[in-house]
Amino acid sequence: MSVSTHLPLEEVEKAVISVEKLSEKHGYKLPANVSAEDLIKYFEAETPYTDISSTEVLKEPLLVVHELVELSEAKKYLKYIKTL
Repeated sequence: MSVSTHLPLEEVEKAVISVEKLSEKHGYKLPANVSAEDLIKYFEAETPYTDISSTEVLKEPLLVVHELVELSEAKKYLKYIKTL
C-alpha cells in the first residue's frame, strides 16, 4: 500500500544529511548514495502491506537510518545486477 507523503523536500534533505553524519560518526558509510528525492520516491512506492507514514518515519531518526540503509543496499544490488 502506498502512502502519499507530500513531504517538504527540505525536511527530507535535513533528515538524510543528519543520518549520514550520524552513521559516519559511528564508522558506517552507506554503500550507495541516497538523495532526498530517492527517499521520497521510496516512501511513495507501492508495497503489499500497510506501512507507517513517511511523516512518522521522519520523526524517529532510527527509522530514517533503517530506511536509508535499506534503500542504499537496494541501489547497490541493482547496480550490481545491471552489470550481469
